[in-house]
Amino acid sequence: MRNNFTYYKKYISFLFLTVFVLILSSCGKLEKLSESDEFDFFNSDNDDRELRRYNNETPDNPPLIQFIVDNNDLENVKTFNHIKKVCDYTKLGIKSVSLKEWNSGGQIPESIRVLGFYDTKKINVATIEKIVDFVSKGGTLYLPYNSEDTRFSFLIGLKPEADLAIDIASAGYNFRIPMLPNYKEKKFGKEIIFFGLKRSNFIENIKVHATAANNDYYPLITENTIGKG
Repeated sequence: MRNNFTYYKKYISFLFLTVFVLILSSCGKLEKLSESDEFDFFNSDNDDRELRRYNNETPDNPPLIQFIVDNNDLENVKTFNHIKKVCDYTKLGIKSVSLKEWNSGGQIPESIRVLGFYDTKKINVATIEKIVDFVSKGGTLYLPYNSEDTRFSFLIGLKPEADLAIDIASAGYNFRIPMLPNYKEKKFGKEIIFFGLKRSNFIENIKVHATAANNDYYPLITENTIGKG
């Protein structure tokens, strides 16, 4: 079981970075994923290249990823659709649960390894203990965007005294680790300002996988370890 989980974690890491790239590079124009390691996600000249198409059928296996979807929020629905495309491509089982169902006492199936939310502020406080328990036992909480929800400060690695100050200057991408082929230490998208939380909000030992192109101190993609998760 441990070997299988290690195998899936490699693909889940790929999934997160791919989804991040697809969402922030207006991936509505990219209806296919690259077959080549040399493909440049951020170069619009690639739109005409012949790419391998993703499988639009949900894999017939127990879901590893569960994403909570507010069907009344168009951006939330779009984000889930992008994530599902990548899951179809990588053959990772994924299921969606409506926000209404989750807030009414939705469950986390035993097969789930990743639990994702678009906007935590809409989550019923009664379900937060369930999320903390899931993470402490080895599960992964995935938030594609910054959360200013103070109920999640501990989970995402914010300091107890964090003032939630927003960085209004950091822009562009700079991947610090090779989670996408040929992108380590490359800087691009310098015109995109993120308006995310300042580094001063985060604890010192937060893992930073990507920073801003114009600010190596800005935590663009972060990971926080709690318990076994």
